[in-house]
Amino acid sequence: MHGYGLVKKLSLELEDFMKKHNFTSIEDFRGASLQYFTTHTDLVKRQQEAIRQRKAIKKGLQSDKDWTGDGFVKESESMVSN
Repeated sequence: MHGYGLVKKLSLELEDFMKKHNFTSIEDFRGASLQYFTTHTDLVKRQQEAIRQRKAIKKGLQSDKDWTGDGFVKESESMVSN
């Protein structure tokens, strides 16, 4: 789509990246991000847990007596955020 000119651009950007991070060869960082890779199933489980935790926090604000004056805006936002 972008032609072979893109390879030269990518090569120059990779060279800049390596200089910026003091890498002398690709071997210096090859595979460094692998520890952060995961499966789709794991990501879904993490999302479900994050949602469950947010819902647990929201459950504490079910009546007017649960609201605090100073935290009104923050508490309101926590009730409607995803």
